[in-house]
Amino acid sequence: MLPSLAPILLLLHSALAAPVENAAAAAATVGKIRGVRDPIYHLYLQASSKNASTPVLGPESTADEFTIGGTIQSKKTSKYLNIGTASTSYKPLVWGATGQTTAWGLEGDTIITVQGSSYGRREAELFGLRIDGCSWVLRFVPADGKRYAEWEVV
Repeated sequence: MLPSLAPILLLLHSALAAPVENAAAAAATVGKIRGVRDPIYHLYLQASSKNASTPVLGPESTADEFTIGGTIQSKKTSKYLNIGTASTSYKPLVWGATGQTTAWGLEGDTIITVQGSSYGRREAELFGLRIDGCSWVLRFVPADGKRYAEWEVV
């Protein structure tokens, strides 16, 4: 008797489910973004304390939380993490008032740019280093994928 009710219960559950206005927002993930390998192991994405438009990796005590789903938006500042333009093989990451980069996605717990985007499917390896209060600029993985992202002192 119970197996014959399964399709009805499934339909009833679907019929009573609340509508979702924005499916992309419903699928968004919220959390901190951190490095998982040396030299940035357990350093967290955040805005630079010296220049709020510069994304850096720093200690968990000042870490931000982000909404990730097509765009990456800071919960502290409401700014969006965008891939900037440059003639170099790597692209800078910058904070912006709008989410111009809509190619962000998650593959497990790894941030990527999705396959159908103009960037293609690439891991967004964020590299940086914090030593004695200095933070390093984050750079996007190079287009050739053969070397690590580049960085510089902020």
